Amino acid sequence: MPRIEGETETNDESCHSSSCVVQLKGFSALPNDCRVSEGLRIHLEFSLSAPLSRACWQFYIIVDICYAKERVNLGETEWMEYSSGEGGVVDFVCPQVRTRE
Repeated sequence: MPRIEGETETNDESCHSSSCVVQLKGFSALPNDCRVSEGLRIHLEFSLSAPLSRACWQFYIIVDICYAKERVNLGETEWMEYSSGEGGVVDFVCPQVRTRE
């Protein structure tokens, strides 16, 4: 199971990240058992305790090879408005993961 770390980051000065709790309801990342450089599809289902305006999801992976860790940015979603409650869904596609060779 992947480790999910969350940071609430918005582009709205009126939103206070400590006032909104994101609860992850479902997660999938496909394909599995593949080369790190292959593309990746991420699906998230979540609920929010308060609405978020002008928020986005940023995705990255940590590649750990021979005791060296590298953060590889996968990208981010478009800025969106999210209402509070159940039913939040994010689908993100990274066609190719670029790592150092």
